[in-house]
Amino acid sequence: MILRHSPSRLGGSFRALAITLLSISSYSVSLALETAREADAFIDTIGVNIHLGYGDTAYGNYENLVKPKLISLGVRHVRDGMNSYNSDMVNNLIGLSNLPNPISVNLIVPPAIVDELYDAMPNAIASIEGPNETDNPKKVFSYDNKTFPQSTQAYQSALYNAVKTESADIAVLAPSFMTGGGPQQVGIVPCDAGVLHSYPGGGLPDNGLDSGCSWLPLITGVPKPVVATETGYFTFNEGNSSNQGISEAAQAKYLPRLLLEYFRRGVARTYLYEFIDTWSTSNAAFNNTNRESHFGLIAVSGPGANVTAREKPAFSSLKNLIAILQDPGVSFEPASLGFTLSGSNQPALRHVLLQKRDGSFWLILWQNVSSFNTSTYTDLTPAAQTASITFSQPVGSVTCYRPSVGVNPVANSAIPTGSVTAITGLSVPDEPIILKITGANTAVTSPIIADVAAYGAGEALLTSDSAVSYSDNFANATIFSSDYADEKIGSYSPNSVRAYRAILKFDLPSLPEGQVVQDVTLQVYLRSKSGNPNAAAELVAFSPEDTAARVTDWNDTTNLISIGSVIAPARALGPVTIDSATYPQLGYAIRDAYLRGARHVAFRLQLAGGAYVAGSSSAGDYYDIGSTKNQTGTQRPILSFTAGAPRTLRISLASAPANDGFLKSPSPYSTATVASSTDPSSRVGDSNLNESYQAYYKFPLASIPAGAQITGARFGVYNRIKTGAPVHDLILQTYEASSGPVQLGDWTNQTQAREIGDIFSPAAGMGLWAFDSPELTSALRGAVSRNSSFLAFRLKLPTGVFTTGTTSTFDYYSLGTTENTDANQRPYLELDYY
Repeated sequence: MILRHSPSRLGGSFRALAITLLSISSYSVSLALETAREADAFIDTIGVNIHLGYGDTAYGNYENLVKPKLISLGVRHVRDGMNSYNSDMVNNLIGLSNLPNPISVNLIVPPAIVDELYDAMPNAIASIEGPNETDNPKKVFSYDNKTFPQSTQAYQSALYNAVKTESADIAVLAPSFMTGGGPQQVGIVPCDAGVLHSYPGGGLPDNGLDSGCSWLPLITGVPKPVVATETGYFTFNEGNSSNQGISEAAQAKYLPRLLLEYFRRGVARTYLYEFIDTWSTSNAAFNNTNRESHFGLIAVSGPGANVTAREKPAFSSLKNLIAILQDPGVSFEPASLGFTLSGSNQPALRHVLLQKRDGSFWLILWQNVSSFNTSTYTDLTPAAQTASITFSQPVGSVTCYRPSVGVNPVANSAIPTGSVTAITGLSVPDEPIILKITGANTAVTSPIIADVAAYGAGEALLTSDSAVSYSDNFANATIFSSDYADEKIGSYSPNSVRAYRAILKFDLPSLPEGQVVQDVTLQVYLRSKSGNPNAAAELVAFSPEDTAARVTDWNDTTNLISIGSVIAPARALGPVTIDSATYPQLGYAIRDAYLRGARHVAFRLQLAGGAYVAGSSSAGDYYDIGSTKNQTGTQRPILSFTAGAPRTLRISLASAPANDGFLKSPSPYSTATVASSTDPSSRVGDSNLNESYQAYYKFPLASIPAGAQITGARFGVYNRIKTGAPVHDLILQTYEASSGPVQLGDWTNQTQAREIGDIFSPAAGMGLWAFDSPELTSALRGAVSRNSSFLAFRLKLPTGVFTTGTTSTFDYYSLGTTENTDANQRPYLELDYY
């Protein structure tokens, strides 16, 4: 399951959080080649707990404290909860989601208000979490006239059903627990991800992480993503034997390390507890002498909303860490870096390797050692560890950053200037340092950006000035560069309906050899005058092979690809992101342009037919579009996508039953029925009996991922000609169907059965023959697009090739089948896709 990702589009989703948590028992870091992870993927795992409902604490000052400090920190995710619908909280959470850099929320709410919340703030919700710590012995958790553990079971089932009724895309997190005993009593419940409340006490950041994960399968059943919705340190000395408080200086070292430890173990998201200290005079759990009041990244001077706030050192360390490593944009496939890392205390040496879209690597190093003594409540000053790094190939440069100091590079005498082959004597402290590595001789699949900024307005954004209703023929309109800075689409005024269409045209840069288009994102700035448009703007694409984007081009519907409807944001001008994950036709349009050899791709934004009619209530409504006339240059339309090698999938008949894998018909073929072969040689041809066998191979297509675009296909079979001198090539045909066996009569319907080529057997010994042609790729694409459950192949001889009494009487083909004892010689269907 996936959690929603805020930076690109809150209504969409982001890549694969379905990661099984890694249990790391060995910390060997001597690596010849390591694949990096996306730098921004790490930043997107970071969240903080807030309490907007605590009005008598600092959280009561949302506008002047909470909101600006969240923006300053740079975090993208928060966790909060409400027992009943709270309109003030909802409005504030919506406000966070509408920021230029949106902040989404993981909510803890009862099932009864899910419907109302989703209606109010669908784009602000990242996930919804089950009940909080219901195994707390100091509280009795009741629901539906039940008590723990039955109450937790009933609550979670009701919550899961309520959320999925509203949206299948919102992840439902499991309940949280204080101890491992709770999950044992509750058992498996419906959820999309497991939840950890993995407080390390005052110990090392990974303290208790592995043990805390050990009980997750009791709740999730099968392995699922892991989300730590609470973890952190409090900065207060309670003065008792069980004290686990630490200093603010130690918190600043531990929290960045904690986030990195959780990320390297595969935790999908980590919400720190918490954002601001919660000192309250009305709630004894949050008085100033209670540790619960001191988990924050921000300290306050007293209870209530109007207090003086002070950023703790941990706030600055995390803010700088985020600022240094953030790299928002479409996802890409990171490359690998060859290096060896060693240290004077290697078991305590930790690292994470990241990469940004510009190709630079970011190697983060720290020591997993204690920075604080909780018994004496004193800071520790562990000695820096001496580390060495040797690169497999020279890199262009290495620059050092230290988030606790700031966002700018820091001097480091151990790092050579210029090209670097090795670094020796590098001091690694008990807090993260970051090495930026550029110029590595390693390819990276970075986004390709096509920006209309290079065009004049007449090329990049065109509008039609025909003052007619949309139902009139678009071809009658003239095209010219808009003189209106607003770039309106729709009614220009209440008394005239101008059906402008925006045409955006982008150059298509060359792709690296052998790579294909993958993730595509189109961003345009839109605004509706009223904030409640009558109709969405429709997006259509086509790829002209020359430099023009003429009006008449849009009349040829065979070359047009409809992307879908795009809803404008609120009244304020803001970005609308259309991505190929949500709009698959966008990806298809760009791939089609490359397959057709087009040098450009053009998009047209238009209004739905009849949406704006003179004299109607919508006559004065319109869309504004940021274009090349935008003076700041920041609101121009942008098309971006990644390029990478196609993925490969092999479907083998190694484990298929014989009647699915290989069938042959006895002679004569015209009257034969299809039966499972019992002849290990599985011949096609004359076996001294004048038998014209035909070989059949049936490949199930269920393993091909949904939405896969197939770029190539190969059919492979091991075969042998008895004499090594065949008298004729074999004919290869395909047949597709949704269900059922492959019947002999299926091949007589030529609209279903397609002849896709001839083959010529290799020499007399058994050898591999692989068929690769555009016809085969086309047949497989067709089968997938029509949702066929399998694709069958037939190898047959032309009529009259083997006749009794001819020189070929004792010649035949032998074909590798499911009876073949060599598993590596099974027939296979291999495809490349993206």
